[in-house]
Amino acid sequence: MIDITTIGDVNIDVLTQPIKALPKKDKQKLLNKIYMTVGGGAANFSLQISKLGLKTREVGLVGKDVYGNFIKNELERNGIDCCLKFTEKESTGISVGIEFVDGTKILLTYRGTNKIFSLRDFSLSKIRGKVLYLAGYNLLENLQKDMHKIISYGKKKHMLICLDPDLKSGKNFNEHEFFSLLKDINILFLNDYELRLLTGKNLKKSIDFLLKKGTNIVVVKLGSRGCIAASKNMRVKMKVPKIQPRTSTGAGDIFNAGFVYEYIKNYDLKSACMFGNSTAVCSLSRYGLKRYPSIKEISKMMKRYEKN
Repeated sequence: MIDITTIGDVNIDVLTQPIKALPKKDKQKLLNKIYMTVGGGAANFSLQISKLGLKTREVGLVGKDVYGNFIKNELERNGIDCCLKFTEKESTGISVGIEFVDGTKILLTYRGTNKIFSLRDFSLSKIRGKVLYLAGYNLLENLQKDMHKIISYGKKKHMLICLDPDLKSGKNFNEHEFFSLLKDINILFLNDYELRLLTGKNLKKSIDFLLKKGTNIVVVKLGSRGCIAASKNMRVKMKVPKIQPRTSTGAGDIFNAGFVYEYIKNYDLKSACMFGNSTAVCSLSRYGLKRYPSIKEISKMMKRYEKN
């Protein structure tokens, strides 16, 4: 039985070890490690929430190339029900992440198949479970026009509908169309930069604005400052234990998985924030498939909250 269906961006991540600064133009910097792993908001979320024990279905589009096969094999090897379609029209997307020692990063992304992915690549009947998680709206040029149909289907099936639009590259969509979706979104995930970019308002006013648009819960990721989760009746701000990050790529998606996992257990914002924060913090010192922590590892991290 499927617990959750994830639809969205799937690609390859090529990540550097943390560096202090970029080399000057036409110069070279030698590294001890470069990592290649499965990436994209949808895949990161699926890999993490599957690690927590939920039966997860991944719906997406990849190229008929070595990277597409690599992604499929890695997802299936980690217990994910893989509903990826292969196409020759585009190559699998690739994102190159240059990590810095202060925990920041630069991402250079080729969208590839994510750009052409649409409802023509899967049937609505593939959507099953208690939760529908939609990732990378901003990167999915063709799928944007299908979102009303997808969300409407999930709503009819009484699913908890979650959306992380991923605005790191700016706004690449029609704002009116995007805001019209929010009345049917149960949980909207953003970071603080994306929140202000989307609304042009300060933190409090931005959250109030999005709640008035109809979203039930707005979750704002604040990086080293923790997170905020807000509904019309409650607002929770949660700090995180301090840690020196080695990589932050995918940490937001991993937070989302932890939050959703805990939230559907008891629908408590405070415990969901704490679990989401702990899940993300565990991932910050790891690369590859090791960046998706287990429940045991997350529980150990949560004990650090009790000391704060």
